[in-house]
Amino acid sequence: MSVLKLTAPISAHGAQITELTFRRPIGRDLIQHGYPFNVVGRGNEVQRSTDMRSVAGLISNLAEIPPSSVEQMSWFDLQEAMGIVLGFLAMTPPEVAS
Repeated sequence: MSVLKLTAPISAHGAQITELTFRRPIGRDLIQHGYPFNVVGRGNEVQRSTDMRSVAGLISNLAEIPPSSVEQMSWFDLQEAMGIVLGFLAMTPPEVAS
């Protein structure tokens, strides 16, 4: 889990929210919202892009807030949340619980 302290509060579930707690994604999250990276290769060139709709859906699911709350997030907070979500999808396995 990761916690993000917001620079600007948002409304969610009838309350003002000042921080978000993100759980790790599971298969259902990616099936529902898709993989947020697009990679296209042409010859020696590779173009990468991020699908913001997919990222927004994952933020909503993983932080357990409605999509309308994601839309309220400041640009800075949205970028920070995106970093958390994309960090979960890095190709490093999570720590194994003992």
